[in-house]
Amino acid sequence: MPSGSIDGIISNLDTSAIIDAILQYEARNATLINERKTEVTNKITSWNSVSAYLLGFKSKASTLSKESAWNTKSVTNSDDTIFTATATSSAALGTYYINVNQLAQQHQLASQGFSATTTGIGTGTVQIQVGDNATETITIDSDNNTLAGLRDAINNTNAGVTASIINDGSSGNPYRLLLSADETGVTNTISVTTSLSGGTAPDFASSSFDTPETIIWDSNATSTVSLGSSASYTGSENKTYTFTIQGDGAQTVGSGDITINWTDGTDSGSITVSAADTEVSLTGDGSDGLTLSFGSGVLYGGDTFQVQTFSPELQEASDAIITFGSDSPVTINSSTNTITDVIEGVTLNLLKVSDSGANTLKVEIDKESIKNNIQGLIDTYNQLTDYIDELMDYNPETEEAGILIGDMSLINLQNHVRGLATNPISGLDSDLNELIDIGITVGTDGHLKLDSSTLYEKLDDDLQGVVDLFRMSAQSSNSKIEFISATDDTEMTSTGYAVNVTQIATKGSYQGTDISDPSVNNLVIDENNYKFKIRVNGVLSDDIELTQQTYTSGAQLAEEIEAQINADETLGDNDVTVSWVDGGDNGHFVVESTKYGSTSAIELLSSSQGSGVTTLGFANGTSTDGVDVEGTINGESATGSGQILTGDSDNTNTAGLSLKITLSESDLTDNAAEGTITLARGIASLLSYELDDYTDSYDGSIASRVSGLQKQIDLYNDQLEELNTRLTMRREQLYKQFYAMEQTISQLQNEQQYFSAQLAQMKSLF
Repeated sequence: MPSGSIDGIISNLDTSAIIDAILQYEARNATLINERKTEVTNKITSWNSVSAYLLGFKSKASTLSKESAWNTKSVTNSDDTIFTATATSSAALGTYYINVNQLAQQHQLASQGFSATTTGIGTGTVQIQVGDNATETITIDSDNNTLAGLRDAINNTNAGVTASIINDGSSGNPYRLLLSADETGVTNTISVTTSLSGGTAPDFASSSFDTPETIIWDSNATSTVSLGSSASYTGSENKTYTFTIQGDGAQTVGSGDITINWTDGTDSGSITVSAADTEVSLTGDGSDGLTLSFGSGVLYGGDTFQVQTFSPELQEASDAIITFGSDSPVTINSSTNTITDVIEGVTLNLLKVSDSGANTLKVEIDKESIKNNIQGLIDTYNQLTDYIDELMDYNPETEEAGILIGDMSLINLQNHVRGLATNPISGLDSDLNELIDIGITVGTDGHLKLDSSTLYEKLDDDLQGVVDLFRMSAQSSNSKIEFISATDDTEMTSTGYAVNVTQIATKGSYQGTDISDPSVNNLVIDENNYKFKIRVNGVLSDDIELTQQTYTSGAQLAEEIEAQINADETLGDNDVTVSWVDGGDNGHFVVESTKYGSTSAIELLSSSQGSGVTTLGFANGTSTDGVDVEGTINGESATGSGQILTGDSDNTNTAGLSLKITLSESDLTDNAAEGTITLARGIASLLSYELDDYTDSYDGSIASRVSGLQKQIDLYNDQLEELNTRLTMRREQLYKQFYAMEQTISQLQNEQQYFSAQLAQMKSLF
């Protein structure tokens, strides 16, 4: 039977309402289950939020556990308009005095003027060389034989210059081709050679006078001014001569003397014009070979004209020059205005020449950055503390309790984190082994608070001690056993791990056979024996080429061999040392790799040309490969790689512990360890390590806690599903019962009507 409405079919009862009331009463358990489910869901949300706060706290701790957080440097410069400075983590601390005497600038040349950018320059070649770079030859043909065409052709090559066309504003021949070196410095001087014919070739070498230009000129003047036929500029700078005609009114050239004053801005004088079309020479300082000629006609007093000079070298190539130091400064030249090799780790960007003495540059530990990182750790700790307090709080006025009040897992977590952050660190000196020693205290509200002045004082007094308070640190009883790193699998020890070295690391070497001592019989290196090859640590060089000359000592030749090998780019950082072993009248060379370990090896080989290996005693020498360090740490196995000894990954205590062993053979002992190493995790390292137990998304304690709560949610969902199924069946059952009731009532009514009809009929018979 369908479960539709059967309201009032016979009985006129609100059947649906009755069934709903019955089911609502029977479904009261679902409300209880949903309330419990909501409570557990809120707990899951709270625990996930705790994990998020812990991850933020752990992230700040992880930052402070890294070396980079403590190697930041700050730079203070007395005048940033002279130069700016930046520092890397490797910057050398100190106070430096730097004076900028000259800036580096690029070389610039310009050609003589042309009337238009389309002026023909002829065909042929133009050669451009910048410093010692290869000469670039540019072919000029009918496709590019204009000033603009040459510009484009230069810019399409890799000549090391940029070409452009400038307009100097003059009325005649204003267009000049400008060449600018791409790099600054005297080593980037431009040299231009033109071999063009059939046009006006650009001239980047000759100085000249430009055509006179009238500035104030009476419209009635009929005389013209031009350069004299012998005018030849002998100066070397670009300047402007200004001429002013003396007297008043019209003056006829050739009818008496006309005085004209001139100045070039520095020097001045006057010329006298007595006849037309006759050269008049300037005399005295600043004249620089200028002669003028005036045509017949009239000049007017007060009129002015100018003559500009042109020197192709618009800007001389120059190096930057600085002096470094105060009492007896050192002069330093640089081809660029960016200097990186004066102070280790510091880059200077020169801006202008000093005009008020040396700049004071201070490179210091960036205490502000360190403080900010520590404050970041404190802030996230306080946020975590506040949130946990909120979850466990109880308000007696509202009688409302935190969602995780009384949760022992959360209480234990809070106590553990508080202890990690505030307890002394085992293995560190007692005067600097807890946060209070650097000015971090715990307030009555449970918050950490930082006194910056105390922190700065500790950073100044004992930077390494502060670093050790936060980072993983180690102490070695032997300076030749150096701590490098450890992993989370390494167990800390304040009592120390014994380090027993059974074999020191060695370098690969090659010992040549004896040759005559060059100091006894001078050794001539020429085109027959100046080349050889070498394989260093498995890397084969290009041909090594020695300077061809006569060597008068073994030490001198050893220095040359070493320099040329280490200059080979193919070998990269596979450097060597070369020494001469004196044996009286004879001796031999020893070539040694600078690297340690089993991959360290030297092999000398013949070049495709010459007999260098034979001359130098390298043909039949003895090669000895390097070996790795061997030993144990805390009696546990360790693997050597060069001088690095690392505890094996399956060790109980020393897994991942890496040490650098620089012991010599004589330092090894038969019956005792060569040293001990003690380890301590600073607060940041400890937090980063320990909080993994809570925050690991797979098997961390919070993940396990959330997983257990999720199982409760799943159980409640199952109970709700079962209850809903049961209520659905109950609704169907009730519908059937009420339907049966309606049928029964209907049947009774029908029977009643039948009996009533029968009774009525019987009454009618009587």
